[in-house]
Amino acid sequence: MLHTNTNNIWAPDYSVHPGEVLEEHLEVRGLNQAAFARLCGITPKHVSEIINGKNPITSDTALIFEKVLGVSASIWSGIAADWQLFQAKEKEKRTAQHCAEWVKIFPSDFLKKLKSVVGTDAVALRNAILSFFGVGSEAAYKSRWARRCAAYRHSPTFTSQDAALSVWLRLGEIEAEKLELPPFSRAKLKAAILEIRPLTLLPQADYMPRIKSILRECGVAFIITPCIKGAPVSGATHKATNGRYIIQASLRHKTNDHFWFTLFHEIGHLMLHGDKIFIEGNSASPSDANQQYEHQADEFSTKILLNAKPLDVFPQTRENILAFSRRLGIHPGIVVGMLQHRRSLAWNKFSDLKLKMAEDSL
Repeated sequence: MLHTNTNNIWAPDYSVHPGEVLEEHLEVRGLNQAAFARLCGITPKHVSEIINGKNPITSDTALIFEKVLGVSASIWSGIAADWQLFQAKEKEKRTAQHCAEWVKIFPSDFLKKLKSVVGTDAVALRNAILSFFGVGSEAAYKSRWARRCAAYRHSPTFTSQDAALSVWLRLGEIEAEKLELPPFSRAKLKAAILEIRPLTLLPQADYMPRIKSILRECGVAFIITPCIKGAPVSGATHKATNGRYIIQASLRHKTNDHFWFTLFHEIGHLMLHGDKIFIEGNSASPSDANQQYEHQADEFSTKILLNAKPLDVFPQTRENILAFSRRLGIHPGIVVGMLQHRRSLAWNKFSDLKLKMAEDSL
């Protein structure tokens, strides 16, 4: 679900300068600026500068005008605040002329949903995107999101794929920020692995809420966010703006072998690598350092799933795979997937043992 800070309030695209309002009040009362200045106890120059927009109406001045003109100080302050906000918005429009091109880097489906809320104006879309990401400018977006998307790649170039990836990550972050979590505990997470592993034998509808509950107790938000166009990602480990850890999965491959391997892979990152961000399944090449981290997380996941035993299903018959899985206490589809990944088993052989994942049951 998209999240913006857009409220259903009336917001006119114009504002009246407070000096104009003051000038009208003086005309109605037949007061010139000098006479009004004497009544207020301020200089005629000060009054002239307010009327001509060279000096603002301060809170002190608003209180004086209330006594002299009988118009509430809050009204004068409101008129002045409305004018200042209008001027700021106009300045933002002038400095955001480039925003039409910036907006285009984001996924079309994402933009379509925003347009249904704010319309098609490029500046409005730009502001809605910034609101969605919780930042105040394109530079702030780039600092927080573009860098993290490219942090583990050889190429520093930010692409439309990175923009899509940042949307996917932000969707997970928004959901995670809704949760009340205890502080992250590595010790609890280590113990939780033994509790999570046997869940591979349960149906998805049973194990998914259990995983979320167990990880929540460890201070980790487990979020399922379906893939979005342009971001072929299977999982990620990252931190929300409130500092909470997130394991985010997409169910991209929609089979239980991929899901369980990815889950323990991401848990491995938290156990081994701390608060670095890891994104799995994107097409860009990871950096050399990240390749090492990925290899370590793969080994961690393999060790957990195989219970530190070698993958030695020979000969590779259905009966042997089922028996081996029973000895390990994991679902046979996971063993099939690992054998296929190692190319010890043809991709189409025994694939019926792997279970399909359903997004609508989450």
